[in-house]
Amino acid sequence: MITLKNIIKYYDDHPAINGVSLNIPKGTIYGIIGESGAGKSTLLRCINRLEMPDSGQVSIDNQPIIHLKSSELRVLRKRIGMIFQHFNLLSRRNVYDNIALPLELMGQSSMDIKKRVEALLTMVDLTEKSKKYPHELSGGEKQRVGIARALVGSSDILLCDEATSSLDPNATRTILALLKKINEQLGITIVLITHEMDVARSICDHIAVMEKGYVVEHNQVDQIFLNPQHAFTQQLLRRTAKKANILKQSESMVSSGIQSLLYLTFSGETATLPIITMAARKFDVDFNILSGDLETIQKHSIGFLLVQFLGNDIKKEIVIDYFRNNQLKVEVI
Repeated sequence: MITLKNIIKYYDDHPAINGVSLNIPKGTIYGIIGESGAGKSTLLRCINRLEMPDSGQVSIDNQPIIHLKSSELRVLRKRIGMIFQHFNLLSRRNVYDNIALPLELMGQSSMDIKKRVEALLTMVDLTEKSKKYPHELSGGEKQRVGIARALVGSSDILLCDEATSSLDPNATRTILALLKKINEQLGITIVLITHEMDVARSICDHIAVMEKGYVVEHNQVDQIFLNPQHAFTQQLLRRTAKKANILKQSESMVSSGIQSLLYLTFSGETATLPIITMAARKFDVDFNILSGDLETIQKHSIGFLLVQFLGNDIKKEIVIDYFRNNQLKVEVI
């Protein structure tokens, strides 16, 4: 487990991180999301002591790391791999040699290096590109090299700083699927920094939302998407591809005169119930279903519906209460 307790970090008398406390369970994928300048990357760099907090404590498996000696810190960092937005590959070394570099610096034998590098090339599906140089690779391939290099020292923690931000959608999906495979097959704890809710939703078990140096909300990923508590989290969710598309549809409908639109979010058993039909029969009202979708977020079924309520305002309030009492989240458009 990675434990952050009341971390504070200043830059020029300005708090980049302001009293952040988090518990990151071992073997999970933990997303830290926020806009540029929120303090996400600074917080990530505190985990491997690339940044020294001004106060607070970071512990890994109950071992405080803030005041480790240099020799102890070198041992710790062998457990922690890191990948970056811009890959940071050496242009004069090919794929194999880029991955091998950390082991060379550790003084490993050429036989041990060969065995480890070849295993990682297979894992990241780059065996056939082992002799290629960075300028011959796509962005997604460069990031796969970066991931292999980060894991080459048998790391059990992987820190990802905006690892997909410079990639196209197809490469992003490939990298996220690879990170998920690494987590599941190797049990590696992954801390994922991103500004995109859609990225966090696709692979994270937990999410912490940062704004202006504070963690304003943290929870399991399905709860963040189903029941966001903080206004900033709600704002981020409106930018997700599905939500933005539905809101765009609803705005167009409202401008054309369609009224009484409800945006419903539901999960668990409710996601499989004919809740609209049940409400229509119970209260003798009608609905016009305008848009909908059902998806799985970390094994939890979550549904989205945009409906038009056809009935008077009194019955509308009764129906909204009925939905909420049945664990649906209701937004009146």
